[in-house]
Amino acid sequence: MGLRKYPDITWGDGIYTAYFTQLGPNSGFFSLTVHIDDNQGQAVVPVHTNITRGSLDVPTCCGSSIPHIATIPTGSFSRTIAGSSFEIKQGVPFGEDPYPPGRVTDLRVERVVDSTSEVKLSWTAPGGDFDKGK
Repeated sequence: MGLRKYPDITWGDGIYTAYFTQLGPNSGFFSLTVHIDDNQGQAVVPVHTNITRGSLDVPTCCGSSIPHIATIPTGSFSRTIAGSSFEIKQGVPFGEDPYPPGRVTDLRVERVVDSTSEVKLSWTAPGGDFDKGK
């Protein structure tokens, strides 16, 4: 299982989520095209089992993951899908930063100095705009 990426709150459920943050200052219509592939042979699908929803003692929300008892390779595939267009009525003016940084998931205490009440922390920068940027 890989590291869950925010905003995908339930890993392994087949629903993928992302942020659209690359807005300019102008309003307008946008469209979305999604390209998926087998990730160089790494894509798998769960094998159907007789496990019913609720029979596993696993939460299915908010940072959880859906366990896969067994998987099989998908084989080679590539798909491109064009989504509907949508309208942004107000763009983001240049110089404004309306998006918070991504979640810090690996905060560590590196050093504590009792005599000066100092604490050195370290973490990986997740992204300047949710999970994008620096």
